Amino acid sequence: MKIVSLLLVNSIKFFLILGKPTREEAHPDATYFKHKAVVVLPNFRKSSSTRATSFPAKRKTPNTRATNFPVRRKGQNTRATDFPLKRKTCRTTVTSFPTNSEHLNTNTMNAIDLRILRNAEYLQYMKDFAGIINLNDPATLQIDTKLAAFTAKTTELENLFKKALANDRTKAVLALDQRRDDAINGITAFLQGYSYHYEADKKQNAQKLLTALAIYGSGIARQNYMSETATINNLLVDFADKPELAAAVTAFSLQPWIDELQDANTLFNTEYLSRTQEYGDANPDTIKSKREETNVTYYALRDRIDALHTLVETPPSPYTTVINQLNALTDQYNVLLVHRQEVPPENPVVPT
Repeated sequence: MKIVSLLLVNSIKFFLILGKPTREEAHPDATYFKHKAVVVLPNFRKSSSTRATSFPAKRKTPNTRATNFPVRRKGQNTRATDFPLKRKTCRTTVTSFPTNSEHLNTNTMNAIDLRILRNAEYLQYMKDFAGIINLNDPATLQIDTKLAAFTAKTTELENLFKKALANDRTKAVLALDQRRDDAINGITAFLQGYSYHYEADKKQNAQKLLTALAIYGSGIARQNYMSETATINNLLVDFADKPELAAAVTAFSLQPWIDELQDANTLFNTEYLSRTQEYGDANPDTIKSKREETNVTYYALRDRIDALHTLVETPPSPYTTVINQLNALTDQYNVLLVHRQEVPPENPVVPT
């Protein structure tokens, strides 16, 4: 009986559902009924995996990605863009221009005043300069062409110099030059002694003659050949033609010294001119001109080494060794010149 009752109740519910009019059937113009089944939608799951849409879920993990754009890494190498990173090191560069490196090649060639080197000193310096470079593989240093031009001029100068020294008259010229040097230095030393004399007239006469000597500069004996010859001639004219100077020479009985100076200077000039005629192309003027030509090739070679050394970007520079060696050579000759200038002059200037 209970079973029948349950079946009857369920049947009534079924027919009630089927007989419920749709929106179209409830309309006044509806002419028929449609029986529609009720569609049951899936339940809305309220769990950790619940999805409201079909869009990709946003993962809540360290690798959660909201978009497909590149992730900005939050580490030491975090990159916000694809532009190159600015390296934060001791060599950080912002551009591709050369950096102001701490290893700039600032060591350059030392200078020397070639003009005041005597011929023998000049020639030896140039030969030593070329010799040092030859020991440092000039082809590898890319200076072999400049070195060849420099060596050629140095050889030409050496040949002229040897030709001059080989002349028999050279020894005679040197001896006569020493003779006149001794004479002028002897007169100067004599007058310097009397410039401190306790007698006023002798002291005054000495100062007059020393003042006449000072007009032509200190160190007459160190002047070049032709300059010294002209200076001594002019000095002898002053001693003879100016009354106050002639009187001072007489007072000191200096005439024998004056005669010795005049004779030595005259003989020197005669011998010097004869030797110059025999020299041909080895005369002093030619040697001076050849020195100037050698200077041009010397400076070209030196500047080439400096320029290539400065352009080296990655230290150590292959030119450092040869530059240091050449600088040591130059320093030796500079010391020689300094010591020569520090020697007290034979003929100091005496105030009037």
